[in-house]
Formats: sequence, C-alpha cells, structure tokens
Amino acid sequence: MKICSLIGHKFEGWNYSDPHICVQNRVCIRCSYKKCRSSPHDYTSWEYREEGACEQERICLRCGHKSKQTHHEFSEWTRVTGKSYDRIRVCSRCGLEEYM
Repeated sequence: MKICSLIGHKFEGWNYSDPHICVQNRVCIRCSYKKCRSSPHDYTSWEYREEGACEQERICLRCGHKSKQTHHEFSEWTRVTGKSYDRIRVCSRCGLEEYM
C-alpha cells in the first residue's frame, strides 16, 4: 500500500511543464501523482486592430490565445432638437452614432 493513500499526498508548488501552454501541474514528492489545472492567460495590452475601427485584440504571451472586444471612443452627449431623440454622441474612431 502506498504511503499517500494513508496520509495523503505531499505536493511541490505549481509549475508550467510547457512554457507555451496555460496549464500548470504539481507532483507529489512521495508517489509522483500529478495534478493539473488551467492557469490565467498572460495577455498583452488591448490594441486596436486597424485605424478607423473599434475592434481591439490582445494575445496571450504564453499560448497565443486571442481575445477580442469592441471599444468605442464616444464624444460627450450633445442635445438636439426637432428629432425623435434628445441627445446624440459619436465615436471618434468609427463614426458610430448613439441616440438617447
């Protein structure tokens, strides 16, 4: 009978076995039992994908996973009269208009 089944495993710290994968593991120093877990991605800063567009992308430096989002740069709300809406704001990057 293995000692770990009686008193439990004694694990070393979490490590990356492959520097290009976002998975960590640790090994019992008595019986070599291995546990794995997903680890957080190590993303770059958000960057716009192209001029005049609002799609942003960031990339995990470890595994290359890409994450995307849309981020508009809206002006302040401006009051308008004679329209079906009271206020308007415009994105300075792509020209998208929002109405309220």
